[in-house]
Amino acid sequence: MKIYSSFKEIDVELEILKLESEIEKEKLKKSYFYFKESISPMNIATSMISNIAQKAFFGKLLQKILPFY
Repeated sequence: MKIYSSFKEIDVELEILKLESEIEKEKLKKSYFYFKESISPMNIATSMISNIAQKAFFGKLLQKILPFY
């Protein structure tokens, strides 16, 4: 527990805590925005198509590298 010697110290500490709280709120808003964007139907479809194309590419590459595959 911190002991304060003046009201000014308390006010400074409260201001710091208030600013830290505002920073954390803004981080949370930003995280929510990116999460909301990442689960949009367009992003999900794009991600699925990209994964399928990537698997097909590497599958063909493996077939060429390893003929017995």
